[in-house]
Amino acid sequence: MGKYDVNLIDKMKADVEIPKVVDAKLEEAYGRICLGEVEMKDGVLPDETWILRKGIRQGKPRRYMKYAASAAVLLLVLMAGSVILYANPALAKDIPVLGDVFGNLRKIRDESPYPEKDKTAYEQIAEHAKPAEIKANEESMTNAAEDSGISLAVSDVYCDGLELYFTLSARVEDEEMKKADFLCLMSYGDGDDIPFMGGNISVDGTKVHSDVLALNKAEEGEYVGLIRATSVEGAFKEEIVVNVAAGGISAHRAHAKEGEELGYKTVNGEWKLRFAAKSDASDNRIAKPGAEQNGMIVKEVIQTPSNMRIKCYAPSKWAGKALVFVVKDGDGNRVDVESSGATERTEDGGEIYEISLVHSQADEFTLQVYDKNEKPDESGYPPVIAEIPFTM
Repeated sequence: MGKYDVNLIDKMKADVEIPKVVDAKLEEAYGRICLGEVEMKDGVLPDETWILRKGIRQGKPRRYMKYAASAAVLLLVLMAGSVILYANPALAKDIPVLGDVFGNLRKIRDESPYPEKDKTAYEQIAEHAKPAEIKANEESMTNAAEDSGISLAVSDVYCDGLELYFTLSARVEDEEMKKADFLCLMSYGDGDDIPFMGGNISVDGTKVHSDVLALNKAEEGEYVGLIRATSVEGAFKEEIVVNVAAGGISAHRAHAKEGEELGYKTVNGEWKLRFAAKSDASDNRIAKPGAEQNGMIVKEVIQTPSNMRIKCYAPSKWAGKALVFVVKDGDGNRVDVESSGATERTEDGGEIYEISLVHSQADEFTLQVYDKNEKPDESGYPPVIAEIPFTM
């Protein structure tokens, strides 16, 4: 059990006078539970405490049963649908806005008319994710923030050393914003009068590249997203501190009706989250094939539970050519490329390309390199410069 668990359980064990309003809420909750009007759900809180963890093993709740009475005093979790009420504001900052965030993400993905290409990412990341760590000796740390009637919270975090992922959930009170299909975090630049799309994310004080911070509608007034950030310095340290800041949150519709706008409302405010995480590269697979054709060399391949990266050397004759890369597994299935580009120039005038792909569990691959600057061949495609098989 980590320090986070111990601190939380110590809080639960403390003697607290029950306010009348809490006592009334408890009675109301018990009554509704007995009538079958309220269903308790898994995954309300992070870490391994019995009331906190999704997918607990059979019999494990007994271990923590002696804390249940004091926990009920400190924390009233009353669920109607997925609405969570907090009886103790002091603990609210340690509790994610939504319980099973990954469950909501999978539901949104699977019900989409155009599901995301990588069907394994959520499952893989969920399996390796840990609760956002809030260090007790640092008052500036919090995984929840509220302003202007909008609450944001980070619950689960995973870092494979190259990529950082964390779940971000929001609850809105504004009835107009509840009509949104998705929300976007906004931020202000120096001297800007209006915010621009995307919040600010930094790791250990260094700003990192991240996806547009969009949260999709899970239920009425509740939105969730899986945020991905990429290290700009090659790799994340083993222990990192993540800062997330937003100066506004905008509401959007996926499809606007006649006379309506897709982006129809922005709420200004200040939301600041700060939490700790640990990089875990133990499940990464690294290969240095050295496979070569026509001067192109597959220098390094890294498979993580969430994605795959290839470093490829291109000779000087193709420097600055903006090459195109296609990757297929041993069965001929194409592995979708997320991004590719030259990251450094070598002493001999060549370039190192870094190719980021969606996750693949295969062992055998072929890298195809195309020169799109040349005229298409008889098949209508640019000529293939190299076709390089390699093995993990």
